[in-house]
Amino acid sequence: MTRVELGLPALNIQVVSEGGHCVPCLIAIDATREVAAEFAEGEVAVEVVTLKEPVGAERYRELRKTAGRHLPVPCVLLEGQLVSPGIPEPDELREVIREALLHGPPEPGDAAPDTVDERVGAAE
Repeated sequence: MTRVELGLPALNIQVVSEGGHCVPCLIAIDATREVAAEFAEGEVAVEVVTLKEPVGAERYRELRKTAGRHLPVPCVLLEGQLVSPGIPEPDELREVIREALLHGPPEPGDAAPDTVDERVGAAE
């Protein structure tokens, strides 16, 4: 059964962006929306948090508190937890969403590393 059929709200994915002038941010938004569109309607909702707008800057502060750390720009969060610093890899984002739909969103501390060095070090 889908979240919609169970009466559950959509998983919330946030993409933090500087604004329309930021090419990596635009790529992150497009990549996230493309992956989210693969899931059933109502399963995933994408929110773009634009730092250049007052509402977006305030939302960023809220997300930073929820995540418990500084958030890189661009980045992707799932239910307020960092899952992709930078532009998300579609396969990785797809898997994170699948896991969240099956088992719930990531817990604080289970989220993605902050830097490329941490990701590379973890793979070795």
